[in-house]
Order: sequence, then structure tokens, then C-alpha cells
Amino acid sequence: MSEVMIGGFPFNEKNLYDDRLQTWARLDSDDTIVLGLTAFWRSLVGEDTRILINFPPFRIEIQKPFGLLQSARKVDLLYSPINGELIELSGYKESVAAIMPESSNAWFARVKIPDDESINHLMRPSECEEKILLLINRLSEENAALNSTCCG
Repeated sequence: MSEVMIGGFPFNEKNLYDDRLQTWARLDSDDTIVLGLTAFWRSLVGEDTRILINFPPFRIEIQKPFGLLQSARKVDLLYSPINGELIELSGYKESVAAIMPESSNAWFARVKIPDDESINHLMRPSECEEKILLLINRLSEENAALNSTCCG
């Protein structure tokens, strides 16, 4: 797989990204979408990131929270980059509190989308490098300010 480094973080050219840069989405061979956590967001949340999602299948909506990201450092809402039906959680059949692998290609959820237009708003890294750099800088500054206020 072809990865590009942007702002010191790997972005896979086969993955699609939304404005948050929290998750990536990739069309899988069975016409479903798999979702993974970006290396950038993992760096903000911290090591041993756990993803907590209630399961069985339910609908997820673009820009709406559908779970939590939890680490020793912080807890964050997990937002959906797409609309669709959550049909699988990386091998789990019920609620999951799994530690995400460090791999930038590890996925945590499989989603059935209503049509291909459901992913038209997502971008490849090469299409949004400037936006990625701006967001990385802004979120990194916010995270540093928060850490110095509460922990420094």
C-alpha cells in the first residue's frame, strides 16, 4: 500500500479522509466500507487506545458520535465519517472495548453504505494535503495547550 507522510504522519493513498482526520474509510472488496483510526488521532489520544462501541448493528450518521476513544491520557467521542449500517466490529459480536493495534492499516468497524455517493465528500490525502497540515497544526496546538493547563 502506498503511504504518504504529511505533517509527520502516514496517510494511506487508498484510504479516504473527512474534515476531522479522526478516522479513515476504505472501500473493501465486498462493497462495504472499513473504518480505522488515523495515526494522527492516535497520537492525540495516546497509546493503548481503546474503542468503545455498542453493538449489534445500528445506523451511524455522518459527523455524529457513535462510540468513544479512551486511553490513559484522554477520552474523546468517536465520530462517523459516513452514513451507513454498522455490521461488524473487527471480529467482535457484541459491545467492544478493544485496544487498537498500532498499525495504520488496522480497521475497527465495517459499514454497509446505502450507495457509493455516501463517500463522495471524503478525500484522498493528495487532494487535501494543505487542509491536513492546517488541521494537524491546530489540533496539536489545542492538545498542547490542554495538556499544559491540566498537567503542566
